[in-house]
Amino acid sequence: MHHIINTALILCVTVASSSVMAAPQLFNIELKGATRDQIRSVLQNTDVKAVREDNNYWIDKYNSNGVLQGASELNFGYTSNGKFAFAQYKFPVFMDSGKILEVANLVSSKYGQPSQRSGNPNLGEASYTWNFKNGMSITAYRGWPDTTTFLQFKDKTNYSKMNNEIDAEEKRQFQQKAQQQQSAF
Repeated sequence: MHHIINTALILCVTVASSSVMAAPQLFNIELKGATRDQIRSVLQNTDVKAVREDNNYWIDKYNSNGVLQGASELNFGYTSNGKFAFAQYKFPVFMDSGKILEVANLVSSKYGQPSQRSGNPNLGEASYTWNFKNGMSITAYRGWPDTTTFLQFKDKTNYSKMNNEIDAEEKRQFQQKAQQQQSAF
């Protein structure tokens, strides 16, 4: 019996180690370094339906009904030069605190146990995060009292770059609007 336990333990450690080493993928495309054009091309061969694909926006929006059970939306964010920054599934649920565990278990089945956990999955805000050596992360999270759960794949560097670009554009638009209205105040 001792031998069986050790073998199982070794197997679990091996699976967890190899899983954590795996690079995050969606629809069999590695997300690290992926471009907007590559992801759009892959999505054409899936049941994901475009809601908005526009190079003038940082975020493409899709209807993901039927692709991942319970997910209604899938959004992809990109830097201004079209590099992958994030992908996020939305699982709209009401008063279903168990959805986050369901999503976390789904991710664990592919990538092993999460690197970090926070909150109480039964009550309140909660999150599970998988960190990868290549600067990527996967996070399953939900707020409270809304139990809608999100599953986000993120390239941490490009995500930060995209947010800085969005902030700079919003500031530019605010300054432009203020300048146009200066004579009125």
